[in-house]
Amino acid sequence: MKKNWVFFAMGGYLQDFISSFYDLENDRINSTYKNFENVYVGYFGAEYTTSFFNGKLNSKASALVQFIKIDDKEYNAMLSKSTPTFIFSTNHTLKLGNNYKLNADYRFVPTYIDGLIRHGAYQRLDLTLSKKINSNFSLMVFARDIFRTNRSINETTVPHYLYSNNSYGDVQNFGITLKWNFTGKAYRQSQMETADDNTIDRLK
Repeated sequence: MKKNWVFFAMGGYLQDFISSFYDLENDRINSTYKNFENVYVGYFGAEYTTSFFNGKLNSKASALVQFIKIDDKEYNAMLSKSTPTFIFSTNHTLKLGNNYKLNADYRFVPTYIDGLIRHGAYQRLDLTLSKKINSNFSLMVFARDIFRTNRSINETTVPHYLYSNNSYGDVQNFGITLKWNFTGKAYRQSQMETADDNTIDRLK
């Protein structure tokens, strides 16, 4: 069984960050935007890779924690407290024999708040069955978001500004992919013969 750990971290800073809003004025909903002085972003995570059954099953799991902090003197009092964003994902590839492979991708993100908007939890499961016909030709049958759970559910947490969204962008789909690799003719590398010329040696 082969194991491998990877750890990573990053930090970022955005100045004069722009975010769009909808406000209510005289019974009318208006589209507007706000500029925020400072936005700090940081994340860290880990990825673990392993294999089972002499390499027939390869698995990868990762966990990421992200945090966003908005700092603006004018709006700090009205902003919601940010919560960390947790992102969990796994990938498994199983070799079935006869050049067949089954791949499963899963991703889950719980509910989180970035200071402006509450983002609802969502998850997604994708499956792909592939077969390598020969060195150039492959066939893949895929099913994406099998349980239709990759929904977008968002609403603003800032008072006096309106925003709410609950939608599904037709992510679920099924299909077949044919892949053909065009390769050129392979040439065998050969060594060039060089003629030995001892004329210079005779002049010494």
